[in-house]
Formats: sequence, structure tokens, C-alpha cells
Amino acid sequence: MPSSQSIDSIPTAAASLLRPALLAMTAVSLSECLLDMYHHDLAKDRLMFSRAIRERVYGTGHLLVAEVDIALGRTFMEQAMLNEANECFEKAKWAIESSHKSILGEIANDNDGDDINSGIRKSERHLKKQQHAVPGGEEDEDTVLYLRIRLYSSWSRLARYCAQYGLSAQYAQHATDNCELLASARG
Repeated sequence: MPSSQSIDSIPTAAASLLRPALLAMTAVSLSECLLDMYHHDLAKDRLMFSRAIRERVYGTGHLLVAEVDIALGRTFMEQAMLNEANECFEKAKWAIESSHKSILGEIANDNDGDDINSGIRKSERHLKKQQHAVPGGEEDEDTVLYLRIRLYSSWSRLARYCAQYGLSAQYAQHATDNCELLASARG
């Protein structure tokens, strides 16, 4: 929340969702700690809790829901639940690409049949934002690129686990491409 905005200036409906949004953020942070301590089941529970809250607060296709889907997928990978991990990554990809198109609008759609990355490269670089009623729910191109890096690097690891080395290399290349895009977007 920007420092110039007081809690009193937030519309009542958005303010009522602020507390659950903060609780979901805390649950994600806690799950990361639990994963570091190899408490996968507890981490998974916190992530599923956080996902349910974020989905209710922000909607299914929001980037904060995609962030949790990626973390859940990584948790499932740690537990050798590879199909479940892939399902989480698919959900995250859908949300990320949907947000990407809505944030970039015509830029993402006008890419001459190439992938979205080439459409971005052809466009003038500037970060775009999409506002949300709940503070902290804004989506921007920087977040999209960051989540794409996490998604493709996770998918690369999953493909390696499944001995799909060619696919792993493709995903790793997508992650690298998005790193370059993020670096150029940040200047």
C-alpha cells in the first residue's frame, strides 16, 4: 500500500479483503520456511490455504494465485508427485499468460504469430500495470516476467526428473529468455 494512502481511504469492500490478503501472504512466507525444513505436508497445507484465500480475494486468473500454484507445484515435485506438480504448473501458466495479455493488451496480441516474447521484444519497453481494488493486488509486467522465470525453471526441473532432457532444455531456454526480458524491462 502506498505511503500516501491511509487505510481509511480504501473503499469498504476492498478494506474487508485486506486482512485475508495479508493472511494469505503470511501463509505463503510460512510455507517457504516449512519447505526449507523439509516439512512438505505442512507447507502444502499452508499453500492450499493461501491459494483458496487469494482465489477468493483476487480471482482465479490473478498473478498472486499463479505464484501459489508454482510454489505448490514445486512442493509436489519435492514429494515426487509429478502429475500434481505438472497440473499446478499448467494452472499457473494459464493465469500468467492471461494476465500478460491483459496487462500488455495489443502488444501481446499483435506479434505476427510468434510467441509472446517476440511481441514484447518488438514493442517499446515500458512497464505496464493493472490496478486491483485490494491494495497489494496490482499486477504488472515485471511480476509476469518474474513468475514466468519461476514457472519455466520449475518445469525444466520437472522435465529432468521425468528424463525428458530436450523438453528440459526448452523450458530452461524460456526461463533464460524471460530473465533477459526482465533485465531489459528494469533497465
